[in-house]
Amino acid sequence: MTVSPLISIITPTFNDLSNLKNCIESVKYQDYEFKEHIIIDGGSIDGTVEYLLEESKLSPDLVWISEKDHGIYDAMNKGISLSKGDFLIFLGADDVFYSNNTIKNIFSVSEILHYDFIYGRSIFKNSKLEYGGKFTTELLKSKNICHQSIFYKRSVFDILGFYGSRFKISEDYLFNIKCFQSDNISKLYIDKVISIFNDTGISSTQNDEFIRYRLKYFQIKSILDYCKQFYFFYRPKWFKPSRFFSRSTK
Repeated sequence: MTVSPLISIITPTFNDLSNLKNCIESVKYQDYEFKEHIIIDGGSIDGTVEYLLEESKLSPDLVWISEKDHGIYDAMNKGISLSKGDFLIFLGADDVFYSNNTIKNIFSVSEILHYDFIYGRSIFKNSKLEYGGKFTTELLKSKNICHQSIFYKRSVFDILGFYGSRFKISEDYLFNIKCFQSDNISKLYIDKVISIFNDTGISSTQNDEFIRYRLKYFQIKSILDYCKQFYFFYRPKWFKPSRFFSRSTK
């Protein structure tokens, strides 16, 4: 049975017109009718506004605003508020869908609607490496799922709230942790590549304090978890396990 939920693709952007054009083309040519593309522009001065004015006349599915914001997650939250979709996905201005039938291939069976957090894999634009796979809460402690490869049911944001503002580039990581720790959010991994992700963007080249302290945000469910977190946060800064324990190579 074919299902046709409305899909909202949300794209934050700022002074990135050349990449944004590719992103919009990627969404426009999806072989899936029930979609909207929401562009949240941070007040660009590179011709983005003029382009969006013209493009929106040709693409009725394109929705956009241009105004100053407080960073990428503020822009993403604006997109969530504007969205009408049953499922949401966040593509950066420098990201594109893997193929023209990506959305259609995923939302082609009714069973998909039973899940709240649907995710697959991404390919890095420059290195051509494939990233992702099936995640567990334990694996999420060491690396994140690309939000460009996740379809969130809109109700997830009603359950957990929107993105926070504490971390400049890691609020989506924290949000995914919350999703995996919630018993009210059902997760489904699909063995498909969803997007081509720019691996030279800010989230790939910079870190914030969340990366060091991310274990703090996991619920402690066992003595082993407690020991790991105690060691992680309270060991002396000078202590390096490799100084005391080494694996022989002889």
